[in-house]
Amino acid sequence: GLFLNIEFLLLGMIVGVAAALFGIGGGVFILPLLMLLFNMPPLIAKGTVILFVLPTAISATAWNMRNKFVKFKIVVWIIPAAIAGTLIGAHLSFQLTPMVGVIAFTVLVIILVILFTTRPVGEVKK
Repeated sequence: GLFLNIEFLLLGMIVGVAAALFGIGGGVFILPLLMLLFNMPPLIAKGTVILFVLPTAISATAWNMRNKFVKFKIVVWIIPAAIAGTLIGAHLSFQLTPMVGVIAFTVLVIILVILFTTRPVGEVKK
């Protein structure tokens, strides 16, 4: 109904702001929220998130390119590896139970939190 659509609009706005603010993909936020708040099965949530990420990644990429925040020498190496990794990950996601996938995602997020809070990060010099 209309109430659910408003909830999704609000969720999209909040996730978009958070993703842009923190410089990470919105999927990190929206995937667990779709599963927890809307009781969406993990495979459906993943498929939904992938489609959600495409237009937001395009707009964020355009903004970052305009502001010269993209290292193209790195991107040309990451893209082919990421495509291969995506194909492998998509195949593996069908092999895992939903709970194993959730646990693996949670462990990854915890590791990233530990790394980000214990290591220095560089600053952009203008």
